Amino acid sequence: MENKCAAAEYNRKVGKRLAALRQSRSMNQAEAAKALGITQSGLSQYENGQRTISCAAAIELMQLYGAGFEDVFGPCGNDDPAERFPAASAEDLLLELSKSMGSSEISSAVNAYRLIAAYRMLRALYECNPHNSGAVFETDSEEARRFTEDHLIHEPDRIVSFIKAAPRTERERLELPVERSAELRAFIETCEDLFSKAVSKQPDSTSAPID
Repeated sequence: MENKCAAAEYNRKVGKRLAALRQSRSMNQAEAAKALGITQSGLSQYENGQRTISCAAAIELMQLYGAGFEDVFGPCGNDDPAERFPAASAEDLLLELSKSMGSSEISSAVNAYRLIAAYRMLRALYECNPHNSGAVFETDSEEARRFTEDHLIHEPDRIVSFIKAAPRTERERLELPVERSAELRAFIETCEDLFSKAVSKQPDSTSAPID
């Protein structure tokens, strides 16, 4: 059992690196699979660690991505859950799903949500450095904090209400291709692992207050 677990973990880490290399070359799965002469489903299985990659396939992938042996098979570092699933892959899933219904409003709203989430984090980090000038931002810091917080909390509900108002036949188009199912499950598993770790770090509300 231990050997099987080790093999599965190894496949997962190699797959994660292959996906990151592909994304760094601005290629989607369909483009990479076509260049390699394999199915998109087969490439997805490699990237999600569901299938052990052969030496021949690994060499072809490294040649396609212009990568070396260490880039794919080198020693792995800390396996932080936040690093387990490439952010670019998560955005790929989100964007593909948002476009599947064919609504420009949904696509625009999802893109705006991504930008605002990035803005909130970027501004928080940027303002930590006392040498950085706040003049680069036109919106007051507190106002920006309130707006981004409100938007990130309520925008998903607004979009859901918009979608539910559409005819059933249109809503049924809102789905990802079957070949991305494993990728979706890996993304969900990674995020929910982050949730559980965040909950475990919260202070125990039943403990006595510290004087």
